[in-house]
Amino acid sequence: MRNNLITTNNTTETIVSMEVAMMIDRGHKELLRDSRRYSNQIKKINETSGKSKIALSDFFQESTYISEQNKVLPCFNITRKGCEFIANKLTGQKGTEFTARYVNRFHELEEGNITTTLLSSLNAL
Repeated sequence: MRNNLITTNNTTETIVSMEVAMMIDRGHKELLRDSRRYSNQIKKINETSGKSKIALSDFFQESTYISEQNKVLPCFNITRKGCEFIANKLTGQKGTEFTARYVNRFHELEEGNITTTLLSSLNAL
């Protein structure tokens, strides 16, 4: 199931918000609420700040998934930067645990991409 929770958008790897919610031991609904709040705050900063814009897609990418009941439901694809953002909001052991889990998860993604690239190269020979 874990591989179904990973998406790659161009060169940006993301983890689906359901997996992040499991990693931080929170309900997906609460993580969606927080992610929307962070997104809205970034949008507001971009509207009011005279500084260079913060690219929301560098952190959170709105998406949907199909539930077991065949309903289309909202989720976020969360980038490595987004995971770092969330980890900075967590404190204590929970923050430490999430940081270790998402770092390991992104390393798994990178190792998988390297393996896929190498296999593709070998097959091309």
